[in-house]
Amino acid sequence: MKETAMTRFLDATDVARLVGAIGVPAAIMQLADHVRQDFLRWEQFEKSARLASHSPLGVIELMPVTDGVQYAFKYVNGHPRNARLAMPTVMPSACWPRSSPAFR
Repeated sequence: MKETAMTRFLDATDVARLVGAIGVPAAIMQLADHVRQDFLRWEQFEKSARLASHSPLGVIELMPVTDGVQYAFKYVNGHPRNARLAMPTVMPSACWPRSSPAFR
């Protein structure tokens, strides 16, 4: 994991290492449980429509969400050539204030 100025970036190798440490079935079960928990409190989230910026080469979209304690967003770089150039197309990010249990 690469850490820079309080930001932890997980690349594919990092995620593979994390999944490998607990196994694919356990990783899928844990992920599914977190998604289920979030959907059960769907109404607590402040959601907004995606913000899109279009160009002749594609689109960039930002999709933010917060529950007042945690904040996350998904950044989608919709430029078709990116996959051919081995460049990312989706960059999810989550941020927690120091007071959040998720930060610890």
